[in-house]
Amino acid sequence: MASAVHLVAATSSQSCSSPAASASPSGTRMQQLPYHLLREGSRLLHQQCWVWGQDIKCPSGNLLLDYGFQRQRPPEGISGSSQYTLTVPGELYVRLWGFGVYYGGDVGIFLNRYSFVPRRTSLSDCWQAGNMQGLPRAKDLCLMPGLLRWIAAYEEWIKKRTSAQYRLRRAASFKSRKTAGQHSPAAWLHMADRVEGLLDDVSDASVLAASLNNYSLRRALIENIRDQTHDHLEALV
Repeated sequence: MASAVHLVAATSSQSCSSPAASASPSGTRMQQLPYHLLREGSRLLHQQCWVWGQDIKCPSGNLLLDYGFQRQRPPEGISGSSQYTLTVPGELYVRLWGFGVYYGGDVGIFLNRYSFVPRRTSLSDCWQAGNMQGLPRAKDLCLMPGLLRWIAAYEEWIKKRTSAQYRLRRAASFKSRKTAGQHSPAAWLHMADRVEGLLDDVSDASVLAASLNNYSLRRALIENIRDQTHDHLEALV
């Protein structure tokens, strides 16, 4: 089991007050990924979901189970995808299906394998992609870097757990040649850095706005005190 490598999932979530709060903060402007990151991320995630499926069918055994995931199949009489759930530090969870991935606490984000748009949802059993349709967009991107860095850590573990050619052969057979071979840990880490850069830009802008707002408040308070002092002195005269 790869317990040590799970630590990476919590590192990028420390700037959030909590998974629930970061998924839907009140009174903040919604953050969105630019188009070029949406397109690149969608291609990466589509292939990543595909190779997770290949890891389940690995001749040496189910690699998701080896990594520490808990498998849960649909209840009897219900068709759909099995779900694989992993607990990571910070009271967070990673849940995988054939149609996407969940990351967060009791409330977190869901990414459909064909879309790189984080959707706000709660951690609950789900067996079909249709159950995830119509979810609202997450208010911010705060949970995204943690998920992306976890994927990178998983891919690093795959490199150590399997032969050097294992992932290359699986990627080479992927039907989309545009992303074949681009799912490496470095690709996911680079994507995480770019998303964190967007968060840093938003944070810097928020700090500036707060500073300007505080300056305006202080100036208004000083002017108010000055006016009151002037009125008081006139009353004395």
